[in-house]
Amino acid sequence: MMKSIRSQLLIPIFAVVLPALAIIIYSNYERQHHDMEMVKAGALVMVQGLANDHEKDIEATSKFLMILARLPAIQTRDAAACNKLFRELLQDNNQYATIYAVDRDGKMFANAFSFSSISIKQRKYFQDAVQTKTFSAGEYTIGQITRRAVLPFAYPVMDSSGQVTGVVAVALDLEKYGKSFMKISHFPKGSTLNLLDRNYTRLYRYPYNEKYVGKPELPQIVKQLSTSAQEGVFSTVGVDGVKRLFAYKQFLLQNSSSPYLYIRIGIPEEQALAPAKKSFLRNLALVIVSLIAAILAAWLLGHILIVRRLDHLINASMKVGQGDFTTRTGIENTKGELGQLARSFDEMAQSLEKKELDRRQAVEALLESETKFKSYAEQALVGVYLLQDGVFKYVNPKFAQMFGYTVEECLENMPFKNLVYTEDIANVTEQIGKRTAGETDLIHYIFRGVKKNGQIVDVEIYGSSSIYEGRLAAAGTILDITERKQMEAVIREDKEKYQSILENIQEGYFEVDLKGNFTFCNDSMARLTGRTREELIGMNHKQFTNKETADKVFQEFNKVYMTGEPSRGFDWLIIRKDQTQGYIEASVTLKKDSSGKPIGFEGMVRDVTERKQTEEQIRHLATHDVLTDLPTMRLAKDRLKMAISSAERNKTMMAVMFIDLDDFKEVNDTLGHDAGDYVLKQVADRLLSCVRASDTVARVGGDEFLVIANGIHVPENAEQIAKKLINIVSQPIHFNGGQAVVGSSIGIALCPNDGQDMDHLIKQADEAMYRTKNAGKNSFSFASTGIK
Repeated sequence: MMKSIRSQLLIPIFAVVLPALAIIIYSNYERQHHDMEMVKAGALVMVQGLANDHEKDIEATSKFLMILARLPAIQTRDAAACNKLFRELLQDNNQYATIYAVDRDGKMFANAFSFSSISIKQRKYFQDAVQTKTFSAGEYTIGQITRRAVLPFAYPVMDSSGQVTGVVAVALDLEKYGKSFMKISHFPKGSTLNLLDRNYTRLYRYPYNEKYVGKPELPQIVKQLSTSAQEGVFSTVGVDGVKRLFAYKQFLLQNSSSPYLYIRIGIPEEQALAPAKKSFLRNLALVIVSLIAAILAAWLLGHILIVRRLDHLINASMKVGQGDFTTRTGIENTKGELGQLARSFDEMAQSLEKKELDRRQAVEALLESETKFKSYAEQALVGVYLLQDGVFKYVNPKFAQMFGYTVEECLENMPFKNLVYTEDIANVTEQIGKRTAGETDLIHYIFRGVKKNGQIVDVEIYGSSSIYEGRLAAAGTILDITERKQMEAVIREDKEKYQSILENIQEGYFEVDLKGNFTFCNDSMARLTGRTREELIGMNHKQFTNKETADKVFQEFNKVYMTGEPSRGFDWLIIRKDQTQGYIEASVTLKKDSSGKPIGFEGMVRDVTERKQTEEQIRHLATHDVLTDLPTMRLAKDRLKMAISSAERNKTMMAVMFIDLDDFKEVNDTLGHDAGDYVLKQVADRLLSCVRASDTVARVGGDEFLVIANGIHVPENAEQIAKKLINIVSQPIHFNGGQAVVGSSIGIALCPNDGQDMDHLIKQADEAMYRTKNAGKNSFSFASTGIK
C-alpha cells in the first residue's frame, strides 16, 4: 500500500513541475511573438503614415480636378485657353507629368504639352469617370506624350443639366511620387517600399526601381493582398528571395469596391527575430536544470510529510466502513489538507445520525402539507387538478363545475383527453409529458376545452410537477378565460387596423389643436424632432423652431384656417432635442369635428435636411476658395461693387490692395506642396487678423490676394494697413520642423482718387503691385505715383 502511494506521489510532483516548465518555455515563445508583433506594429504604423500623406495628396488632386472641371474654358472646350492654363498649372504642380482634357468620346482637345490626335476612350479610368460621374483612378501606364511611368486620375466635366460632356485628368509622375515617400519616413536596414496599381503592377519600388517598375507582383503576394483586409501584415518571400514581414494598405475611392492602389513596406524577418532566438536558448538551459532539482526535492518532502500521516487516516476509514460511527482518526485537526480530511471523518457519524432525524421530520411535514393543500383546494375559486398516467387522481369542485361534471365522474379513471378539443390534444399531451418526465417544474399554456354538453371553452393552465404515490405527476390550476379571449379579439382587431395605417405611412404625420399644441403624431414625426412620441404630445410647434420660422409656420396655418384650403410643400426649420437643426417639408390640412367646426390641423412631413445642406454647400463652394475658404474673385467683385457705392454715398474713400507673395515658389520647391498649402492658409489667417469685419480678404490666384478696405479717410490710413500686412506676413511660419518665410508686394488703388470703376481699380492696384516687385519686393506702392 505504502509503495503504491509513494509511486503515485510522482503524479502531483510532475503535475506541479511540468506546468512551471511549460510556463517558462511559453514565456520564451511569447518573447519571440512579442518581438515579431512589435515589428509588425511598427511596419503598420509606417504604412499608415505614408497612407495619410497619400490620402491627402489624392484629396488635393480630387479638389484640383473638380475646380478645373467647373472652369468656363474647359466647359466650353476652349483648347487654346486650356493649353495655356494647363502649362501654367503644371509649373506649380510638378508632381504631375501632365494635365489634359478630353471630350465625351475620349478625344483629347487640350494638354500641357503639344500633342497629336489622341483618344483615351478605352481607358478604364475615363470610362469610370463618365459612368460614375465622379473622381476616378487609372492603372500603371507609360504616357503617350511624356513617355514617363504615370498613374492617371480623372474627374468628369458636366453641364448645367448634370450630363457628362468630357473629362479633365492629371497623370501622376510615379518616379517623383515614389521618391517623395522616401523623404517622409526612415526605413530600417534591408527594407523595401512598393506601390502597386489595381492590376498588381509595380508602380514604384525602393530600392532598384528601374529593375522592377512596370512588372507584375509575385502570385503569393497578390493572393495576400487580394484576399485580406484593407490593411494588415503578412510574411512571405519577396521578389529578391528575402523573407520579410510585409505591412500593406489598400486605397479605395469613394463608392468603389475595389482598390486602385496598394502601398507595401517589407522588413527582413531574420533581423526581427534574432534577439528573441538568443534569449530562448539561454532560458531553455536554465529550465532543464531547475526541473531536475524540483523533482528530487518534491519526492523527499512528500515521503516525510504525507505518507506517514496517511497510515493513521487509512485505519480510521476502515472502522467507519464497518459501521462504527464513533470512530475518530486521532489526527490533530490542522489547517492542512490531511487535517481537513481527518475532521471530515470525525463529523461523518454525527452527519448520518442527523440525516436520519431529518428524514423522519420531512415525512411528518409532508403529511401536514397534504392536509393544508386539500383544505385550500376544496374552497378555491379556480380549478385544481392532479394528473398521473393520463387520468385524474384529484380534482376540486370548481374544476368539475367548469366542465359540467361531478367530482366523482372526473375521478372514475376519466382520461384528460375527454376534456380537450381534438386539435389541441397534441399540445396538451406534450405539456403534461414535460412535467411527468421531470423536464420542467413550472409551465403556463392555453388550450380549448370541451364541456360535458359539447360546448367549447378557452382555458388557461398554470402547472407544475408534483409527486403522487412516489412517482412524478402533473398538477396545476385552471381558469375559464372564454369571455376574456372574446374581448381581446375585438380589441386586437381594432388596434391592428389603426397600427397598420400608421406603420405604412413613411412620412411623418401629426395633429395639433388650434393653438399649435401637438395632440397626436406617429413615430416618424417624433424621430424627425429627435423626441419620443410621449415627449412631443402636448408641445407647441414654437418649442422646436426659431422665432422667424415660428412666424412663418403660423402664417401657413392661419392661411389654411382662413381659406379652408390645404397648404402644401412649405419648408419648416426644426431644432431637435439635441439642439441640432434640420428641415422638413410640410403639408397641412384643416381638421374639423362632426359639425364642421375647425378643431385643429393635421399634416404630413418629410425630411429635406440633406437637400438644404447640399444647396448651401454648393452656394458656398461657388464663391469661396477650397484651400483657404476665402472669397474668390467673383465674390470679391460683388463686395467691391458695394464698397464703391458705400464710399460714394458716405463721401469717404476706400482702398483696393493687390497682394502677391514674395519667394513663395521657393517654399514649394524646398519644403513641398503640403508646406506651400499650409503657408497659404497661415497667410490667409494673418491677413484676416489685420482688417476689420467689414473689410474683405480674397484669394484671387495661386499666391495672390485682394484686400478691400472700407472707411478710408486719407491715403495714410491705407498706408498703415499695408505696413501692418507686410509686417505680419513676413513673420516665419513653422511646418513639420521646417521654417518658411515669405514677403508681400502690395499695390494700392484708392476710390475715388484712382477711379470708381471696379475693374479699373483692380487693374490699377495690380500694376502698382508689379512696380513694388520691380523695386525690390516686400513693400507697397500707390497707383497714384504722387502719393508716397
